[in-house]
Amino acid sequence: MATATNATNGFSGPWGVDIAQPEPKPGALPLAKQLAVFAGARQAADDLGFSEKTPPDMASGKELFSQSRLLLPEEALEGQQLFGVPTANGWVCPYFVYPDDGSLGDSGPCWFSLRDGIAFSLEGEGSIYRLYGVVANDVRSVSIVAGDRPHESQMGSNAFAFEMKSNAVCPADIDGLLVQRKDGSTSTVELRSVAPPLSREQFGCR
Repeated sequence: MATATNATNGFSGPWGVDIAQPEPKPGALPLAKQLAVFAGARQAADDLGFSEKTPPDMASGKELFSQSRLLLPEEALEGQQLFGVPTANGWVCPYFVYPDDGSLGDSGPCWFSLRDGIAFSLEGEGSIYRLYGVVANDVRSVSIVAGDRPHESQMGSNAFAFEMKSNAVCPADIDGLLVQRKDGSTSTVELRSVAPPLSREQFGCR
């Protein structure tokens, strides 16, 4: 799995931002078992089409590729599909795949717990970035708030994704993620509370 690192000011390759995850509460179900998408019957579209050997020292445990699920179709992303692969320890690992030939587009750090109903990653390549993750069963929508303006993300099966150019919505300007539940209640995860300090200069924002 690719490991996210602190944001850099280089735009020639991929970059990522470390996002802190809360420790699971004692007795809580593993994340993969909390998400309805992994409880339902597996369909043909859920097949990731390949597998990788998990290093034995990974805290996430062995990735169970035979239990992968399609979380977001290609229409929601720039020509890629988002899959989730559960692990033996109940984590969820994301994989982006090009549906035309089944090749791997990218992978990100695995998630092991939810904060206010979501677990997410912030990654990019050059000036294009993606904020994506998984959501609890009772989450209706996730909006990215930047400069007090909400931007809707694409929702999938227990998942969401937001893609943007840095010169349109600078990652450093993101205040947080607004989570709306199916009962109408809302909560906000402030980005500064879970990520290292970000500056506009890091992303070439003007």
